[in-house]
Amino acid sequence: DADLENLWLSATRCLEVSQELDAVLSLTASRHFQGCVHYHRNDLVAAEQAFRDVIDRRYATHALTYAYSVVGLASTYQAQGWPDRAREVVDSAITFMLETHSNIMLPVVQAFQAELAARQGRLAEADRWASQAAPSQLQQSLPGFYGPQLALPKVLLAQDTEESRQQAADLLAQLRGFVETIHNTRFLIEVSALQALLLQAQGEESAALDLLEQATTLAQPG
Repeated sequence: DADLENLWLSATRCLEVSQELDAVLSLTASRHFQGCVHYHRNDLVAAEQAFRDVIDRRYATHALTYAYSVVGLASTYQAQGWPDRAREVVDSAITFMLETHSNIMLPVVQAFQAELAARQGRLAEADRWASQAAPSQLQQSLPGFYGPQLALPKVLLAQDTEESRQQAADLLAQLRGFVETIHNTRFLIEVSALQALLLQAQGEESAALDLLEQATTLAQPG
């Protein structure tokens, strides 16, 4: 629902109960969701600490919570202008997941690794991942902080060719239909923003601004 206020209340209450019961899995999940709220509110110092709290307990954390917290911390570092730290967090997490045979969430972190490479201008690295990515996995659940299905359209936008823009347009149209069907406001906001960037790249500024207006209208209540 992209409802940050109620997410904060739920995560904070869960954290209180988790501390009373010494329930580590619930505690790290609570800190993860607090980190999500901080990040989306652009409180990057608090987001960094929350995601770091999860990663520091990686041996006692659910794989899903750990993976999304890795993406959250790396995103926070990137937003703070620390690309080397962002890359180090992701590379270290992939090494840890391979060493511990934690394969279930590995594709999520690898998708973000490619996206981060594209953001940082390391397009050859991102391109290698994109050439092997599976668009057939677009219509999978979007339960966490990060949607790995968005990584491929982002890499294609960074490639910035006529062919890649068309591929990105097709993927984003499919994703929009999917997130609308499952009523996922949080990712509909992000898909709309990506479609706006695509329209801008195609010289359609008025349509891009219309989509951004839709995205901010969806985001405003939360």
